[in-house]
Amino acid sequence: LVVAGELRRVPFTACDAEAIPVDHQLPSQSDPRRFSALLFTSAAGSSASQEERTAHEYVGGGSYDVLLTVPTWGNFTLLLQLDGVVVARFSDSAACAPDLVPLAGGRCGCASGFFQRSEDQPCEVCMPSSTSSPDGAVGKEDCAVCKEGFYRPTAADDAASKCVACLHGALCDFNTTLETLRLADGFWRLSPS
Repeated sequence: LVVAGELRRVPFTACDAEAIPVDHQLPSQSDPRRFSALLFTSAAGSSASQEERTAHEYVGGGSYDVLLTVPTWGNFTLLLQLDGVVVARFSDSAACAPDLVPLAGGRCGCASGFFQRSEDQPCEVCMPSSTSSPDGAVGKEDCAVCKEGFYRPTAADDAASKCVACLHGALCDFNTTLETLRLADGFWRLSPS
């Protein structure tokens, strides 16, 4: 599994024209050719492709590792070249880490109900009576609406401290206020507030 944003080492072995592995690093004193690796990515739902050079390192005995970090979730292709000629092609798709959800533009972020203080921090749950909106909340201040089963007395109230359990006979959907809550069959009220 290739996880977007995480380093993955992709091994390869240099071989001669007869597909026999060589036991030396390129370039060498007798062979000036060089390997290069190119990564092409396209976020899911996008037809645009981005190209970037990818580092590789010699590990010994004619073997190398491409240091692959796919920046976005979606499809990617890794091309291995020897002096500009493609000698290998690897295509796959990258996914978000298990605790993250896919966001627009190939980014990964927290699911609704969670937030991140920064991209390198784990997802944290919003207060029990509130939820983040939309997916990908990047700060506790994004926990600004009440989750299903709760409501805010007014739209101006802060969800982080003002979400109230839904009233008997009321239906409290995601981001409900007293004015927007719906009533179950057999219940009525005089005014929206």
